[in-house]
Amino acid sequence: MSVLYLNDHGTLVRKESERLVLERNRKKVGEIPLFKIHQVVVQGRVQFTSAALQELLQRGIEVSFLNGRGDFMGRLQGAEGKNNLLRLAQYQAMQDGQKCCYLASRFIWGKLRNMAALLQRGRREGAIVPDGDVERLHRLAEEVLKTRDLEKLRGLEGMGAALYFANFGRLIKAEFASFPGRKTALITTFSAAPVFSG
Repeated sequence: MSVLYLNDHGTLVRKESERLVLERNRKKVGEIPLFKIHQVVVQGRVQFTSAALQELLQRGIEVSFLNGRGDFMGRLQGAEGKNNLLRLAQYQAMQDGQKCCYLASRFIWGKLRNMAALLQRGRREGAIVPDGDVERLHRLAEEVLKTRDLEKLRGLEGMGAALYFANFGRLIKAEFASFPGRKTALITTFSAAPVFSG
């Protein structure tokens, strides 16, 4: 699926069957099947018909709006899941300190166990992961299950993340890429994203 970038002033986007059709000065200048679109990014003065916007919302395709300089202005997004009872239970759990702590400990336990499993797999595949780091992650995970204080849970999660990201660069094969650290910006190139511009 692709991100559809629209940045030509005066473009009209309308729905035709299972496609978005792009028009300028009442002439068709492009079209793209809806099933190929994951997100739409609009920069500048582009217009949509109601039918096109409704179709995007029904399909869960987010539309982000940027001003002429490329600054984010806002987004149009369809309704979240329709399970109101689940959402209500989530809000109630958040208000109940004991339940909140219990759920947080289970989520953090799972994250730490997954981190340990990934480091173990990396070690099996030849990565040089210090001997004690996997075991330390397992110990942190066990300590999380005994902890009933949210601040302490956050601290344990942070310690686990520090251990994991200290080793993350070792998991990536040198011929593929390098990972200089968690705080360094990674550049991703998207391929085949349709761009319509005049």
